[in-house]
Amino acid sequence: MPDPKRALKNEVHVWLVQPASWRHAFDQDGLILSADERAAADEFTLEHLRERYTIAHCAVRRLLSLYADTPPGSWVFRRGKRGRPRIAGDSGLRFSLSYGDDLIAVAITRDVGLGIDIVSTRRRVDAMQIAEHAFAPNEIAELRSMGAESVRDRFFDYWALKEAYAKATGAGFWDKPRRYAFSFPRQGAVAFRHDGNEDGGQWQFVLASAPRDHRLAVAVRIGFGRPRNIVARIAPGGESIALGADRKR
Repeated sequence: MPDPKRALKNEVHVWLVQPASWRHAFDQDGLILSADERAAADEFTLEHLRERYTIAHCAVRRLLSLYADTPPGSWVFRRGKRGRPRIAGDSGLRFSLSYGDDLIAVAITRDVGLGIDIVSTRRRVDAMQIAEHAFAPNEIAELRSMGAESVRDRFFDYWALKEAYAKATGAGFWDKPRRYAFSFPRQGAVAFRHDGNEDGGQWQFVLASAPRDHRLAVAVRIGFGRPRNIVARIAPGGESIALGADRKR
């Protein structure tokens, strides 16, 4: 695996964490968590959710340490908007965390707004009911024009993109989600429009299939810079993985 400290320039690294493999590789890993993180884990009444939280936050610490001379247990986090953790100080590193059903996604880059969302397409949802409250008119219109199975697929596309964008901006998903809209002008392309003062051209969005029936979206505020390469790896281990090609539109 290339040196992450050097490779991260102009890239976004997406790490897909397999909880079972992580548990086997890092027994007693919860010891690297802060007291606040351990307390947050203890608030989960269900064991599998408590374990997932612990693995995810341990993974964030160990993965960040690939990019800086900071031991996993020494990272200090502050809570930003909506309680999302961010790195204290001015390291330049940015990360975003998302939970799937049996897969955890961590995105890491430098110096720009970053959000990631991973969602299991096996989830049971009332797609149209949620869309009526959270999606923009053009998104709802597209869903209405589709058959039942296609509606589910497209719903998760929109959901993942909106979640990733909300995380990158520090907002919550329900902070006026109808004000911004996504569309798919051609295969593999994601277009973005905002009714407010947000310039859609300053954003990069990537949408892809991930293992175990997941959809994954990454949002990067690139400003007027060049799009960043998205590099995906499995953790632990570091093996490269090709995210699934986007479905035909």
